[in-house]
Amino acid sequence: MFFITGRGFFSKILLLNFFRGLIMVVPLYLHRVRMIKVHTGDPMNNAISTEPRFFQSVIDAIPYLVFVVDEDVRIYHMNETASRFFGEGAGRVYMKRSGESLHCIHSTESPDGCGRSESCRDCIMRMCVNEAMRGHRIHHRQTGMRFVRDGHSPETHLLVSASPFEFERKKLVLLILENINELVELRECLPICANCKKIRNDENYWESVEHYLSTRHDLDFTHSICPECKKTLYPELGGKNH
Repeated sequence: MFFITGRGFFSKILLLNFFRGLIMVVPLYLHRVRMIKVHTGDPMNNAISTEPRFFQSVIDAIPYLVFVVDEDVRIYHMNETASRFFGEGAGRVYMKRSGESLHCIHSTESPDGCGRSESCRDCIMRMCVNEAMRGHRIHHRQTGMRFVRDGHSPETHLLVSASPFEFERKKLVLLILENINELVELRECLPICANCKKIRNDENYWESVEHYLSTRHDLDFTHSICPECKKTLYPELGGKNH
């Protein structure tokens, strides 16, 4: 996993919904940041609303990879989360296409780079950016992508969000990549033992349902006994509720 995620599975679902709403606001703020005048009578409100660092702080607070890109998905700007992801090489990704910066496995299939190979025609990230620019509205698409990292290229499930805006007569797109591997895992069929109900993990080991879910999705369990099992285990209790 190379994205920052919140603690707790249900917290992550809330974060996903929150930041999907946030990307609707940020482009509008960026477009008007130099013109906005807040007539509230509060000097502090005016200072915060027109301060460029406020916009950067909002972008940096998003715990997903956030980029400002053009129609060719060249990176003009990124948030703090993206900078940490690239590490020392963060400064070298500006004005590069996203596939080249993220080491997409298809970015080297053509000598012309990202977006030029046959595989790139079906690139969801590029399609979202282009559709956002053409339709002037927000686009969300779920996709599985492979990025080369440390010699490996595992599939990563992403929610790609693209929101168009214009700044100083330049058409740009706010591109957000959210890692949804954990959400996808819950939708998949889990191999579970028909007798003891243990789940087989990716390493081919069997573990209890509680352990499997708690180690992957930060779920806590509380145990009780259903009526049928109570009759089997404690017949002497009969219909007593204790």
